[in-house]
Amino acid sequence: MQFNRQEVVDHIRVEAGHDAARQAAQILPDHVDHEHHEALLHELGVDPRKMVEKLGGIL
Repeated sequence: MQFNRQEVVDHIRVEAGHDAARQAAQILPDHVDHEHHEALLHELGVDPRKMVEKLGGIL
């Protein structure tokens, strides 16, 4: 499932803190796919599956 970068950055801010969100804003592409960018999301402290559940998507 794809999300825009700002949605993901906002989620990361809540889940992993401001530093991770700041880093995410710099390195994430405009559109983030939870499967394609799974490793990157894990590096930023986010479980992609939980992110999908929380941001309102169905896998």
